Amino acid sequence: MLGVDSRTPGYLVREELQRDKLRGRAGKRAWGFERRLEERRGSELARKCWVELKERARKGREGKEWEGERRKHFDERGVDMEELERKRKQGGVGYEELEKEEKKRKREERWERIIGSKYNRWYKVVKGEGLPEYLKKGWKRIARFRLGNEVRDGNYWEEEEKRRCRLCGVKKESWEHVWEECRNWKVGGGSWQDAVCWVLGQEGEGEWWMREIEEERGNGGKGGGEVERICE
Repeated sequence: MLGVDSRTPGYLVREELQRDKLRGRAGKRAWGFERRLEERRGSELARKCWVELKERARKGREGKEWEGERRKHFDERGVDMEELERKRKQGGVGYEELEKEEKKRKREERWERIIGSKYNRWYKVVKGEGLPEYLKKGWKRIARFRLGNEVRDGNYWEEEEKRRCRLCGVKKESWEHVWEECRNWKVGGGSWQDAVCWVLGQEGEGEWWMREIEEERGNGGKGGGEVERICE
C-alpha cells in the first residue's frame, strides 16, 4: 500500500496508517462471534461447542490449541476471562471498551519504539495526529521519505560505503548533510531541522522537493535548477 522497503519497521508503518496488528482485529471478530452465540444466533453445533469451551475454561482445561490462544489473547491484555463473562452477561462490557484500551496500550508501545528508533530519528518529530493527508492523494514517494527509506543515515547496519550520499558520494547521507553541506537549497529557508519538518509534513507539501532529489540522484548528482552544489 505504501510502497516502502521491506526493512521498514512494522511499528512505523502501523503508526503511519493508524492500524493495529491483525491479531487485535481477529480478537474483535471472535468476540462478536461469541456474542452472537450467546444471543442464540448461529448454528446449534457452534453453540454446543461454545458452551463446552466455556466449561473447560472455567475448570482451567484448554484441550485445543485455539482454546489456549483464546485465553492467551485476553491474558495478554490483563483481562480475567471469568470476570469478563460475568460482566458480559450483565451487559456491562463490550469489546469496544476492551478495544479502546488495547489501542491506547499498543500506541504507547509503538511510541516507545518510535522515540528510540535508530532507523528513523525524525519520525517522532513529523508525525502528527490521525491519518496523514498525503495518503488520500496516493503519494507513495512521501511515505518512503517519511518512514526513512530515502535517507541512508538510518541504515546503521550497513557499511560506511553504502551509507554515503547519493548526490556527492563523499559524506554520510543525512538530512543535515543533504540540506546544509551537500547542497545550498534556494527554497524553504531556515535550518535543516526546519526543512525536515516541512519536507516531511503530513499534508505532502514537500513532495516536489522529494521528486527533485530523486531526479538529481538519477542524474548522478549533476544538480537541478533550485540547488547549488557545495560538496566536492
